Amino acid sequence: MRRLTVVLLLAAGLAPAGAGAELTLSGALRNETYVLGRADGALVLDRLENQLVLERRGDDWRFYADARVDAFAGAIDALVPPELATGLRFLDVRLLRAFVRYHSDLGDFTLGKTYANFGVPGVFNPFEIDRNVYVTDLSYTKEGLVALTYETALGPLSGLKAFVSPEAGRAEASGGLGVYGHVGTFDLGLVAQRLDRDANLAGVYCKGDLEVGVQAAYAYHFQDDGGGGLSEANAGLDYSFWDGQIIVSALGYYLEAPLPPVGNSLTAAGLGAVGTLSGFTAPYYVYASALYVPDEFFQARLDAFVNAEDGSSLLIPGVTWVLSDGLSLTLELLVPTGTGGEQYARDTLGTVIGLARMEAKL
Repeated sequence: MRRLTVVLLLAAGLAPAGAGAELTLSGALRNETYVLGRADGALVLDRLENQLVLERRGDDWRFYADARVDAFAGAIDALVPPELATGLRFLDVRLLRAFVRYHSDLGDFTLGKTYANFGVPGVFNPFEIDRNVYVTDLSYTKEGLVALTYETALGPLSGLKAFVSPEAGRAEASGGLGVYGHVGTFDLGLVAQRLDRDANLAGVYCKGDLEVGVQAAYAYHFQDDGGGGLSEANAGLDYSFWDGQIIVSALGYYLEAPLPPVGNSLTAAGLGAVGTLSGFTAPYYVYASALYVPDEFFQARLDAFVNAEDGSSLLIPGVTWVLSDGLSLTLELLVPTGTGGEQYARDTLGTVIGLARMEAKL
């Protein structure tokens, strides 16, 4: 992965620049310090992430690459879930995106490591390919997959998107197709995906406004012979008031049974189990949030993940200040409420986890 990252970034930098195709360099430096409080003492993990973004735009094409270099110190195993800690090194290099996109009269073609978005982005999206959930930063960049993607408009508010990702064998290759449109105040879509041998899904989603925001999705997972059917669904509401300064939302999630992991290059690329959402193996969950944004320099929020089967929850209050142009500070607490063998038990997660995140946009 490190060699691939270097080759792609060098290729972008050394490629001749034509008219209107200047190379731009941007990125971010983020430092996160976690402190885990336990009855027998405190454990500390520090994660330093350096983001490097290269971009070049032409009249009808675009190159984009997003590489991350992570340096870890402290108690990695104690604070990182096992499914995410597997293969993690104290110095880790990841290539999240690296693609070329061509805009033509027939539609947009993208080749490389790119993000294929289906459904309504956010927590508990049944059509999400990168199934890792970062509970301390739900807007964290999703990892792309090596694929050829295509998207074209079918009307002013409708379109079609598709992707194909190669494998050594045709039976393990992955691909997907989505058709979306707009009716009244609602966005609607149909999705079909094949992620691996015996890992297929088909479903529908919608998002709209009925005085309050409404969204719902349903996916049916099945094997190549049509058997092994499992249902996955979500439904939620959101509402803003006080001139949009306060936004509250709630989203319910259902998964009939844990999905089998995908064994092709989607997993090798670091996309988690791809099947079951990372860390969410119970059949019922609820995600709730309240966000207060009085101005562009401050925001406060409260997130809650509730295991509706055992009743335990993870509460995450936090505040973010913009200290200067491009520089921000975030403070969060992760407070588990469960006991014993419950998922969010204080005995296993600790009584409280504190997080301090400093981020500078470069």
